[in-house]
Amino acid sequence: MRRIGILALIFHLSICSFGQILEVSPISLGAAFSIPKAETIESVSKVSSGSSMVLATQSDNIFLRPLSVETGFPIRLLSIRSNETKKVRKHILRGDSLFCMIKSVEKNNSAIFESVIYTVHNDQLAEAERHQVGFTKPLGRKNAQPIFFEASENGKVSVVARQFPFVKEKKANLFVEITHYPTSNTTSHTIPLPFESDDIEITGITISNNGLVFIGAKTGIKLNSPFLRKHLLYSFNQDSLELHEFDLSVDKLFIDRMAIKNMDNQIHVLALFSSDPFKQGQAAGFTFFKLNSQGAEVEEKFIHMFDSKTILDFNSEAKPGQGIEDLTIQAVLPNEENSWAIMDQRYLDQVCTTDPRTGIITCTDQYHFDGILLKSLPDSEKSHFIGRDQVDYNTAGDYMGQQTFVSDGKLIVLYNDHMKNTSIQADRIMNNPGRSILRYVYVNEENKLVSDVYQGLDDFVLLTKVPGYQINGKVVLLLSNGKDFKLGTIDTSRL
Repeated sequence: MRRIGILALIFHLSICSFGQILEVSPISLGAAFSIPKAETIESVSKVSSGSSMVLATQSDNIFLRPLSVETGFPIRLLSIRSNETKKVRKHILRGDSLFCMIKSVEKNNSAIFESVIYTVHNDQLAEAERHQVGFTKPLGRKNAQPIFFEASENGKVSVVARQFPFVKEKKANLFVEITHYPTSNTTSHTIPLPFESDDIEITGITISNNGLVFIGAKTGIKLNSPFLRKHLLYSFNQDSLELHEFDLSVDKLFIDRMAIKNMDNQIHVLALFSSDPFKQGQAAGFTFFKLNSQGAEVEEKFIHMFDSKTILDFNSEAKPGQGIEDLTIQAVLPNEENSWAIMDQRYLDQVCTTDPRTGIITCTDQYHFDGILLKSLPDSEKSHFIGRDQVDYNTAGDYMGQQTFVSDGKLIVLYNDHMKNTSIQADRIMNNPGRSILRYVYVNEENKLVSDVYQGLDDFVLLTKVPGYQINGKVVLLLSNGKDFKLGTIDTSRL
């Protein structure tokens, strides 16, 4: 629907909760630099020197580029390269420490895995710790179970885990190895699980700063019944050798998707559920619970059903018993004042055309990133909807999605919007970075949404799929114009 000009003028001149005029932009840009297109940029993070570092990969090679504090320009290129006998299979960057899982192949074709820690100091890369992972080797058998590799947020503890191979009518066992850095103290454990080895699937693993291991699992697989399937969370304390089990199942509700956030030695779990096990794509609500710092007790737990207005915001219609289609958990942001859950709608669609002369059908994939839901965890009444509308073709590009931060108690959402949009109601589809502009939305002290766009960025927009970070009340991001890159720093106190 076309807007009348006088109403648009009033909208821009008025002070309302959906926009504000900034006299001075709160974002500053560093120098432009280039990165080869063959590399995949994964993250930009802070290092102890106060500068930022960009991590990129190409095949099984890792490239680190420390950036100058003054200019934001790369100082040098550091790399870890694979060869014919040693390949980097997994990697995790925590501050100045890069944790790597390296696979070595010997002459008899048996695989050996090593856990290696590299450190960046004064823009130099050095190996700090290396040891062979003590996987138990079953006689004459290969283990097809996936390897899980994770490091704590402070970069002081790492964990390697792998389920033992299937043995008929035997209970499942999980191998766990924990390494403390810089002491290089490594301990390994075999954890028995109360399910047969073909009836449990390990879905994820994380480790807290104090060395507690948390294991996500799905059970009831052998029965192949959505009514009997369960989602579980285990906590393992290597000091007491205690294993605690937490059942995420909800009576007459069926868990669909789950996210685990580890922060300040506490685990926060958010899981979507449906009211019908045969409609797993329709979220009827979510359940949230938090474990104490020892991982032994549930400190907080609640269940929240989506109301009809929230369902209507996403689906454009609300029918009895209907949930929100294609909802995805994007982030859980714990905070002392008010923790938030961020969810959005993502789905794959296709547009097909038929050549009238040949009858050949050609289809193009469409990746949609639609509305964003901001949900306060302690106060269910605090709920906000952002009517974003993004679409990309063939692949979900680096400019799709959003990044979220909590700074000084303020929830901030950053994403690319169509440059002609005047509000957060997605007047036009953002389908081309060249027609996009960086938009911010935040929840103010009156629990209202404030939104505006960043002007003067010289066609640079947010590389949404490259996570940024926070430091001293600022948010640091990586931006691109499709050819070059710039480091962007947002002073959140000036929003």
